[in-house]
Amino acid sequence: MVNDPGSLPPYQDKQSLRNEMAARRAALTQPDRLAYDRRLTDIFCAQTFFRDAAAVLVYLAFRSEPSTDTIIETALQAGKLVAAPQTRRAGPIMRAFRLTNLQDVTVGEWGMREPRVVVEEPIAPEVFDLIVVPGLAFTLRGDRLGYGGGYYDRYLPLIRQDALSVGIGYEFQVIDRLPAEPFDRRVDGLVTPSRVIACAMD
Repeated sequence: MVNDPGSLPPYQDKQSLRNEMAARRAALTQPDRLAYDRRLTDIFCAQTFFRDAAAVLVYLAFRSEPSTDTIIETALQAGKLVAAPQTRRAGPIMRAFRLTNLQDVTVGEWGMREPRVVVEEPIAPEVFDLIVVPGLAFTLRGDRLGYGGGYYDRYLPLIRQDALSVGIGYEFQVIDRLPAEPFDRRVDGLVTPSRVIACAMD
């Protein structure tokens, strides 16, 4: 199993870097992906910030993203309040809805899994102790490259100051630096299949 499919230049424009990272992630073999996801999940669920969180917002993996299914199942079994995001093309703010199991989901406007919602109200951002954040690339200081929709950049300022945002990704997604804009929001920490990173927020 290869731990690092390759290195990237330390800086590119955002779209070319998105394309490069998406291609590298998609190129992982299924055995490697399963092994990485198991290790990442084991490390994540062993952390104090996860064990102590009473309410967790977790993305539902899409395409080649690291799977969060076991994280969700572990959180539900521990009695935590678990929610997943819902995004809409017409709405700039991401909303969070309760997730009671991995079967009660539907496919949203972007083709991603999301909670099946009937009449339930969204959960307020300040309820969450922990937000699990997807990304195409991260830096050690917490800079994050998303998909370009800006949903997490608009959502993360709404959470409590003592809540934690933690990105998860494969080791090759952690690079030296990213093209960053003033509105880009950093994450507080990162988890990969090989380490936990407390990001420097200077």
